[in-house]
Amino acid sequence: MKIHQPGLVLLTLPLIAGLLNGQIAEDPGSYQESIVVRLVEIDVVVTDRSGKRVHGLTPADFELFEGRKRQRITNFTEYGNERKAGGLETPTPTSNPQSVAARREAHSLIILMDSLPRQGFVRSRAIASLKSMLPSLIAGEDDRVSVVLWDGRYQRPRTLLEPSADRNQVMAVLDRLEGANVATAGDPGIKLENQLVDEGARAAASSGRGSLTDVPGQKETNEYVAGELELMFFRRKIAGMTRLVHALGGQQGKKTVLYVENRFTFPSGPGARLAAVGILANLVREANAAGVTFYSVGPDNDEDTDELITRRSPGEGSSWVSLRSRQSDALRYLTLPTGGLYGFGPVETIGSPMAEDLSSYYSIAYQARSDGRDRERKIVVRARNAEYHVRSRTAIVEKSKESMARDTVVETLFSRAGRQEIPFNVEKGAPKKAGRERWLVPIVVRIPSSGLQFATEGREKVARIRIMIAASNGLAEVTPLAESDLRVVAGKDDADGFVKYSVEILRDIRGSELAVGVYDTRSGLQGVTTIDNRGPVE
Repeated sequence: MKIHQPGLVLLTLPLIAGLLNGQIAEDPGSYQESIVVRLVEIDVVVTDRSGKRVHGLTPADFELFEGRKRQRITNFTEYGNERKAGGLETPTPTSNPQSVAARREAHSLIILMDSLPRQGFVRSRAIASLKSMLPSLIAGEDDRVSVVLWDGRYQRPRTLLEPSADRNQVMAVLDRLEGANVATAGDPGIKLENQLVDEGARAAASSGRGSLTDVPGQKETNEYVAGELELMFFRRKIAGMTRLVHALGGQQGKKTVLYVENRFTFPSGPGARLAAVGILANLVREANAAGVTFYSVGPDNDEDTDELITRRSPGEGSSWVSLRSRQSDALRYLTLPTGGLYGFGPVETIGSPMAEDLSSYYSIAYQARSDGRDRERKIVVRARNAEYHVRSRTAIVEKSKESMARDTVVETLFSRAGRQEIPFNVEKGAPKKAGRERWLVPIVVRIPSSGLQFATEGREKVARIRIMIAASNGLAEVTPLAESDLRVVAGKDDADGFVKYSVEILRDIRGSELAVGVYDTRSGLQGVTTIDNRGPVE
């Protein structure tokens, strides 16, 4: 069978359109619910009142809740390291027989630089401070670092360094960034701003408000326009950060984002702020689903002393009057629910405790019943000793097999490892001109039907598969996943022993790296491969 999609998969970055007409024939009798027991794990950091790490605790020292229901801790591991001369690390010993002292996991770190001044002391100090902290953040041989810059001119993240274990490469990129005179998110686009202000003034005038003699109406209009403008840029930034989370989520080990920013704030005005809170909550949920922790530092500190925020909950002390207050609120909502921290001052304000978090923590787990679907579990971990402070995620998002299969497709864009539980091949055809610096590239996916699981549906033997395609031009430019569900009838749709799926990819002058995945929804098996669709068009 050759299934040809009449629509196009628009993989031109940064947007992607879904595969069209991929309808699935519903058969209620072909599905049945099953309940399994899964291990739910959460990492926690424990400090005393002075902020020092607490080692050697046992499961009896903790209380674990999902929602309001207490859970029995079934698995418990302490990860701890003591730094020795020469930078060598050894596991911290523990006297607890139920606790296993384990060596640190590999780290996958994104350094996201945003909204720093183009030049000057604050910029130089922030990057110099970051370079001094880097060895403690990426101490393991398998640690990988990416560097991403928020490009304020085009309102999108730009990858400066793909995931790399080469420390020299990371330092070289930071050296270039320190000397660069780049646009930042502080340049909102005067033309667009004026256009929005004019539109707001016209709307106010048409409603009888905002005239030169209507001072209250004019003030209300100005506040509304300012709030909506800030909300627009906030929304764009969150969209870019969400793409980074999805790309980072597919990588291995502890996954963190170090966000160095100067003005990440909630919009002014209660209406725009309320909308921004909801947008940011979606990013936090995606981060918790991907196992990503956010740490953030605002290097432009107006106060004499540095400030590290560890305990305050989202919404505590909220205000949209002060810029600093709005900034603090936004960072609080971003970092604390993911188990991270935020602060103001030099990068060391966050870098030092972040390095400790990555190397010294407890992993606590409990068993929970699962129906195999995506599910968010609200988690609370407490120390029985009131002198101890526990920091962890506020939620764990349990993923279905389908969600994990989607993650694997994105992960393959960067690992290049692929997955061949279901063998298949992809044939790329000759590009066809589709406009100025645009080409259509036909691809055909050939899947051996012998690798699929068929089941009886009525009088037919049917396999159900999902084709998934993603594209990337770097860590910061990963498209959403395009998916199409196919129903394959044995002996009819695979007469020659293969299921054939064809689609045309729209590419620009740069092209992109493609990841193509085939997922068998019955067996849970998957195959993923990559195609290099970059370079000159022949």
